[in-house]
Amino acid sequence: MKPIRRHQNRYQNYYVYGTVNPFTGESFFINFSKLNSVTFQAFLNEVSLEYHDAFNIIVLDNAPAHTAKKIVIPDNIRLVFQPPYSPEVNPIERFWQFIKDKLAWQFFDNLQSLNDFVDSLLVGVSSSVISSICLFPYISFCRF
Repeated sequence: MKPIRRHQNRYQNYYVYGTVNPFTGESFFINFSKLNSVTFQAFLNEVSLEYHDAFNIIVLDNAPAHTAKKIVIPDNIRLVFQPPYSPEVNPIERFWQFIKDKLAWQFFDNLQSLNDFVDSLLVGVSSSVISSICLFPYISFCRF
């Protein structure tokens, strides 16, 4: 029998929002404390400003934050929603798995040290590595 004690585990977290261009490996990442429609709107606005001279296609899952009715999509962004339960069609999912693999068996004393480690990973990955991870064979012939 397990001993009973009065203790509530507390967890801290943050969210990394990101985009990658699978053809060039160019990437854009930003951290937020929440995953909701407000932070997603801020992310879209930042992507729009960062890549103001380009038309940006962002592939997304159907998370409530991504599909909120109050989201205003900037003119230079097009959202494409992947089918449910199919992360394999989203190029950035391979990159997230690459980052998660680097985090395996790592232990952090606090959220800030985790944040610093992840930020160093994101900055340290070259565009050629990002492209090699994210450029699926079935999209490599679809260059726009």
